[in-house]
Amino acid sequence: MHNFEPPEKQELLPEAPTYDVGISGQLKFAYSREMLEAYGRACFAAGQKAAEESYKSAIDEALVVRHLGVASGDARNELNRIICWDVAAALDPAVSSDAQALIDRGRAERQRG
Repeated sequence: MHNFEPPEKQELLPEAPTYDVGISGQLKFAYSREMLEAYGRACFAAGQKAAEESYKSAIDEALVVRHLGVASGDARNELNRIICWDVAAALDPAVSSDAQALIDRGRAERQRG
């Protein structure tokens, strides 16, 4: 079993592996096994980098829209900040009529009780 961990340095993707059908009809690959494995590692690394950039872009936009700063790379902290802001906004009676109704209902129950 081969280990397909991403390389330490970001590599440019090599040219895609190609094959040729010889006179006998058998496939003849133009790349060695090592070259194909290197291509696989480079593709894996490129995919990971794209996923990380996509995450950072989405988190960064969510933070900026809420005036909470920009993404720093600490996913757990950034998501926590976004969730806390959303919960605070949802519970703010100046923003949410449902929150105001909950406060009013609590006051009414306290006066009856």
